Amino acid sequence: MKKSGDLFRQGVEFQEQGLFDLAIQEYNRALELTPNCVDVLINLGAAYLQKGLPEKSIQVLQKALQEQVDHPTAMYNLGKAHLYREEAAKALSIFEDAQRILPNDLEVKKSIAQCLISLGKKNEVVELLNFLIEKLPQDPSLPLSLGTILMELERFSEALDSLKKASAAVPDSTESLEKLARCQMALGTPDKAITSLKRALMIEPKNPDFHIMMVDILIETQHVDDAIAHLKQALSSDPSQPLLRGKIEELTRRLPILKKRGEASDLIKKAGPYETLVFDALDSLYDGRTTFDEAVQTLQKLRAQDPHDLFIANELANLLFQTRQYDEAKELYFQIHRSDPSNVQYRINLAKSLALAGNVPSAKQFLEDSIAQTIPNPELSLAIVELQLLERDYEAALGKLETVLKNFPEDSHGRFLKGYILMRLGNLEGSGDLFKKLIQENPQDEELAVWFSRIMILKGAPNEAIKVWDRFQDGLESLVEMVTRLELSLACGNLETAEELVVRVRRHHPRFLEDHLLLGKAFFYAGDLSTSAEKLHIVTMEDPENPEALAFMAMTSLLRNKTSRFWMLWQKAIDGDSIYPVLLGITIRKLLNSTQIERLRKETKKLSEFVRNEIDRSRLNLLLSYI
Repeated sequence: MKKSGDLFRQGVEFQEQGLFDLAIQEYNRALELTPNCVDVLINLGAAYLQKGLPEKSIQVLQKALQEQVDHPTAMYNLGKAHLYREEAAKALSIFEDAQRILPNDLEVKKSIAQCLISLGKKNEVVELLNFLIEKLPQDPSLPLSLGTILMELERFSEALDSLKKASAAVPDSTESLEKLARCQMALGTPDKAITSLKRALMIEPKNPDFHIMMVDILIETQHVDDAIAHLKQALSSDPSQPLLRGKIEELTRRLPILKKRGEASDLIKKAGPYETLVFDALDSLYDGRTTFDEAVQTLQKLRAQDPHDLFIANELANLLFQTRQYDEAKELYFQIHRSDPSNVQYRINLAKSLALAGNVPSAKQFLEDSIAQTIPNPELSLAIVELQLLERDYEAALGKLETVLKNFPEDSHGRFLKGYILMRLGNLEGSGDLFKKLIQENPQDEELAVWFSRIMILKGAPNEAIKVWDRFQDGLESLVEMVTRLELSLACGNLETAEELVVRVRRHHPRFLEDHLLLGKAFFYAGDLSTSAEKLHIVTMEDPENPEALAFMAMTSLLRNKTSRFWMLWQKAIDGDSIYPVLLGITIRKLLNSTQIERLRKETKKLSEFVRNEIDRSRLNLLLSYI
């Protein structure tokens, strides 16, 4: 029969080999022979902790301390067991007792530092870590811990030194490199941060967090082409990675802003077997090489290959929505929403397609139910406001919006809608002031600039809007920007600038219905009425009630002296949405001859007497005041 000492030594041997079950077995056998042996109890407690059983470890170590109250190793291991259970306060008390017995023990001091970190006592731990780094210069975990704490204290210069030491000590530590990169960004040295991230990616080339961080840094430093190329390369290596796919979807959602900054063309990603084909189809559509119908058919075929791919389904639904196939879009958006009910945007997309398919009450009810089912989110309430705008119930929309803005006063989408509604209600001063503030916060937002331009034309102050467009310093001009600038120049009577803009507009080729409308307007301003009529005809074939297209067609008839047709189309445009004919009349009033002005005045005055809506009447009277 083996003696207790033999069993203990066998247990130690097993423990050193990492065979903790066997070690525990031998220690327990030893305790059967010598129940109160402190050395066996301490080693058994350590083995239990190594096996991930802190409760048993604590029980055994407390028994050891009953036998020998001030045994430092037992106290140290007991502290570790409590630390393992995230009981940092208990662990700290035990380690401090151990330190009184072993005042110079560096392992005890390291454990105290761990407890202080867990308890959030950052300032206290900084001094202790500096002491430990001096005493244990070869321990790479210490400068890493110190650097992390200093970053949390926003002492970035000191943190930088510590993290450099940590990285130098363990060159392949990606944790050190990531924190070093974040620290370098905080210090305003993005180039150095990029270098650190590149080193991290050499070690972990498929780490999605590093790729996303790299993309964010490149975008933040306006190296968007490089960011897109990096993400594209990362996706080609790992096409199914959800974080990378999420990033690509985020960038796609930001397309309008990125387009203004000259980045839209680079958003055609080759993300994977299906994503590649999806983006190729969208690329062809954006370039005008294919039609909407062809793009829809391509995505439908891709979806047939993988009906569960939400990326394909969402892009297909978006195309169907754009082509006004609202019933089909609604069905897809419903499937997408059902796959992820927590996604607020999916709910909004479904509601909008439901409304435009003709069921606004159900869309509103769905959004109201969504508000009750999800965490507070202004976008759901704002979607209800947009549905009220669809019904032209501006007063109700404003009331609902004011309620939302009480809870989310700084929400930019909500403030934009308020400015828009104020304009619709005829409050040009309030609307203009609000848009000015929004533009100060978002000076490169094209949509804000477009609506501010329209407000300034209505107010007779187009020069104010031209100043806003002059601050767009990206060196690129979208079709929307050029046509809006053209309208502002005409409203100012600046024909020379208008002619220069027309030359640039002619270089564009239409891709979407909105492009045909913009080009129809531009050709009208250029005096090319035939080409303008062709473009506007394309618009009205797809959208017969488009009030802006009807207004330009009416004005074309006026210029061609087709009085009856002018009257018919002008009335139809005003019935559809009076703001567009009024804007057009104010913009080109200086280009019309006296006969045309008189005809425009006469017919507009007649209509102002017939309209039932006071806002429309006020708007028509505004036009009459200009002519």
